Amino acid sequence: MAPALLDAPGAGGPASDPPPHGLDATARIAEIDSSRRFGTVHHEIVAWTGRHTAAQLRAMFASFSPWLSLPHRERAIVLDAIEDLAQARFGGVVERPYLTSVYLAPRR
Repeated sequence: MAPALLDAPGAGGPASDPPPHGLDATARIAEIDSSRRFGTVHHEIVAWTGRHTAAQLRAMFASFSPWLSLPHRERAIVLDAIEDLAQARFGGVVERPYLTSVYLAPRR
């Protein structure tokens, strides 16, 4: 339906792809350390589950840049399909796993 979305960042490419920006702890900690404004950086990943109604899921996907770049008609068709799938296959509520990367460091 929208092959352009398959190559979008975060679309689940090969395992060799670099991690998403916030989850690349090595790079983020190096950036914080290079500022010399903070002490030891502590990093934690918080896993959680979001629950989205079919309409909320549609609105969320409609806000993603790769989806916004689709021609209007194509975007509407794909968003209709997402909403219909959420309603028909998941009873109108989709649970989606998330990871939140937290970085804490004291100021010097």
